[in-house]
Amino acid sequence: MPTRGQIDARLREPLPVEEVPKLDIKFIDPSYSEAVVNLQMDYLLSRKALLNKRLFSSPLTLALLIAWLGVVYRLRLQDYFSSFNFKDGFLQGMEILAKSPQFRSDIVESLAMIGLFVGIEWAILNRSTRYWKEQSQAVPDHQQEYFGIDMGEYASLTDKSKLSKEEKKQVEQMKQNSVNVVYRQTPIGFIVKKQQGNKTEDTLTYKITALGIRRVYISAGVLEDLLTYVIRDLHKVEGYKNVRCLFDIYSFENYEREIAEGLGFKLEAKERFNKDLLLARVFGVEKQTFVYEVTEN
Repeated sequence: MPTRGQIDARLREPLPVEEVPKLDIKFIDPSYSEAVVNLQMDYLLSRKALLNKRLFSSPLTLALLIAWLGVVYRLRLQDYFSSFNFKDGFLQGMEILAKSPQFRSDIVESLAMIGLFVGIEWAILNRSTRYWKEQSQAVPDHQQEYFGIDMGEYASLTDKSKLSKEEKKQVEQMKQNSVNVVYRQTPIGFIVKKQQGNKTEDTLTYKITALGIRRVYISAGVLEDLLTYVIRDLHKVEGYKNVRCLFDIYSFENYEREIAEGLGFKLEAKERFNKDLLLARVFGVEKQTFVYEVTEN
């Protein structure tokens, strides 16, 4: 249950049908603090689930499975499918095999061997993607890195009538650097950018450090809306010849990459994923950094 005054992210239940079906796009106000933290955690887990799916359906994984099926067939079943057993036709031969207790026993053992292999394969791949589960669990302890402020402190400003100078600064920071998409009074997606330290007289650089979208809305245009608002805000920045925004996308996030490129983000750098050797060296997982630039003419 959310803290009093905080909006429920409703990550494990449908949106409330009793609420007016209204789409609202604004900054992350204090009442949504807990919701966006939970949404960020859930989005990182969805990234893990996406990679698990891609790995398990990859050509290499399927090739290993097919090879194992061949091994199991040769070890357990090949002798049964001899020309002698099928001398009277296919159906007659299958009828003979079906009546054989030994054949039925070997079929069960073959299925068990296949199931064991699939289980081991899945366990290895799932362990390889544990990085995103660990990152998800660590979000509450690294809120400054994601959101630029402590969201617990920010949540305490909910319904507060008089704000201190520092509290007003936090609200203003969120107004300038966050976008929150709310539907039926429930957040379905948000994005936060932070100013980076490599600021010069001519160049100001931001980076998207927090992003969360409800799973069912990932492909429904919400990401495009969020990035569009970020781009709009970049064009409003004055006093710099060059305003940049960095956006990290992993090589398995095809949809995110297509949306970003369609909006004008360009690939600036890429690096091998260094948290797991299997993902980096065997499956070629990379972290790709895209940049959107606004240049003064």
